[in-house]
Amino acid sequence: MTIVDPQALRNILADLFPADALRSDEQRWFHKFWRDFVAAHGRLPGRADFDPTEMPPSLLPVLMQIDAERPADGPMRFRYRLVGTVTGQFYRRDPTGTYFEEVYSGEALTHFNSFYMTMAETRRPDFSEHVRLPWRHEHILEYSRASFPLASDGWTVDRFVLVFHPEYRNR
Repeated sequence: MTIVDPQALRNILADLFPADALRSDEQRWFHKFWRDFVAAHGRLPGRADFDPTEMPPSLLPVLMQIDAERPADGPMRFRYRLVGTVTGQFYRRDPTGTYFEEVYSGEALTHFNSFYMTMAETRRPDFSEHVRLPWRHEHILEYSRASFPLASDGWTVDRFVLVFHPEYRNR
């Protein structure tokens, strides 16, 4: 059985970015679910701890799940488990089932591997805002991403849930 560090969880909750920093109701919904679950249960939620049918219908299209695999003979690997339809448009294809090294290379691969390894080690959610230019020639894509670690055993991160909020602006 995995031992959960209660003080570390209190520190994570104390440092959690505020809900009012988030850009969408979907991000705020998952933020509240994650925060309330950790506070009530004294552990990180796992995938089995939430039911997609209880989520707002608008959440699934902007949701992404990434698996963190920990092979005994190598570094942690990350695989896209689920990519919502809206989120999949960022990639201009559906990366579901692919590993990061099949989608990225060079600096991008190093960046994303490092980002998720750090989140797995610290167990801390992340919120960030980005601009991506251009988007389908007529728009500029700005988006925010709220990322939350999940742990089947309550402590060892083995999955991430990301909730995106895209905003398209005319050029």
